[in-house]
This record gives sequence, C-alpha cells and structure tokens, in this order.
Amino acid sequence: MQTTNIRNLLHLYGKQVSKCLIMAMVLIMVMPKGAAFGQKKNKNKGKSPNRHLYSYNLPNYDQKKLQYGFLIGLHSSIYKLKYSDAFTQSSMFDQVQAINTRPGIGFALGFIGNLRISEFFDFRITPKVTFNEYGLDYVYVNDAMPEHFLMTSESVSNTMVEVPILFRLKSLRRGNSRMYLIGGFTPAFEASGKKDEEVVFETKKFNLSLEIGFGLEQYFELFKFAPELRFSFGVLDQLGANEDRNITKGMEKLTTNTVSLYLQFQ
Repeated sequence: MQTTNIRNLLHLYGKQVSKCLIMAMVLIMVMPKGAAFGQKKNKNKGKSPNRHLYSYNLPNYDQKKLQYGFLIGLHSSIYKLKYSDAFTQSSMFDQVQAINTRPGIGFALGFIGNLRISEFFDFRITPKVTFNEYGLDYVYVNDAMPEHFLMTSESVSNTMVEVPILFRLKSLRRGNSRMYLIGGFTPAFEASGKKDEEVVFETKKFNLSLEIGFGLEQYFELFKFAPELRFSFGVLDQLGANEDRNITKGMEKLTTNTVSLYLQFQ
C-alpha cells in the first residue's frame, strides 16, 4: 500500500503568521504621524507648519469605556488531517492512496462589544454566526490504469455560533490611524440541526479555537472602520462517530484552520 505525505494549504500558516505580525509591528513603528484616510490639509496660511495640518476625526471616541459596532467577515477554512495507524497498517486501505483536505469559503455576521482597559489595551467580545464549508477528497488506486488515480470528493458544511473572547494591544494613535494586534480564543457551537438522513460526514457540535491577528483602525468623521486579518487554529478533534463509513477509520484526528478578513464598523 502506498502512502503520501499531504501538505495542506494551511500547514504553512505558522510561518505566515509570524511574518505578518513582524510586518505589522514594523508598520506601527514607521507609519508617519497623521497618515490616514479622511485627513485634510488646513488651508490657513501663515501658521506653523507643524500645527493644524490635519483634521482630527472622533478625538474623544477612544476615551469611551464601552464601544459597540458590527462586523462582516469572509473566511477560508480547511481541515487539518492526522492519519490513523490503520491507514498504513490495515489491508482495508490497500486501495486508498490518500485522503486530502481542501479549503472552502464562508462568511460571518456579528456584533462588537469593546471594553477599554487602558490607552493601549482593550478587552473585546464579538459574537457572530459563521457559515462554513470544508472539502474532503479520497484518492484511490486505479488497477486498470495504474498511472492514474480515481478520486471522489465531498463537502462538509455547518453553521456555527461563535463567541470570540479577545484582547487587543493597540499602537499610539497617529493622526486618524491606529494599528493593533489581537488574540484570544473562540468557543463555537453548531447552530444548524441536521436530520439523520442528511448527515453524510458527521462532525462534533462544539469546537474551540485559538485566535491571533492584526488590524488597522481608520477614524472618519462619523464612524471608525477597521479591516482585520485573523488566523484561527482549532484545538479540538472534530471527527464524529461515522460508524457506517470505513474510510473514516483511516483518520485519527481532524482539526480546523481558518483565515478570516473582517470589516468592522463602530
């Protein structure tokens, strides 16, 4: 029986996260003071060039103890698969070349609740509903044409209620811009009930993920807008019972990895 080492798209996320965070900190250090959307030059002449160059939007907004808003998110999710010993040792899988995972696209809608702890530190909770999709590909040996493989695919979708519990480390505000790092954890509960005849690939109804990311806040005259890139790493096995499916006996553990882009309005 042949086995292959599967390199999934998101197996490289660890290195990518480190590079992104380093780039974020560099941007915080080198961003020129006052660089931001919505900044306007003062037309008054004859005054010091170091004063009154820009309009300072929402000057007292960050002094509020509690802040609220909403978010829209787009994400790509993929399963991270660990093979079981049976996959390499059992004759049941002699005809199975590999089990591959592929990413799926989803989206999220939610609310923002932000508690100001200090000038540079916040506690944030963002309850949201996420619509997820994951892909699985089963590659089989083709006895008739050994140089070609046979493949069957299936998609696994679910709707989850997630409650991210996060902490933000913010940079000094420069004009109408501020960068930040964010991290925490997210418990998630499946919200979509499924009838037995609809279940093709069974997964667990609860998940827990670790979150890390960064964002850029832009202050406008009437609101604050912040695009945020966040990486999520599931820590709990999502593989369900699937007692009637022999193919799942080749899987020991199935966890989730997600990359999300959030558009936040406050």
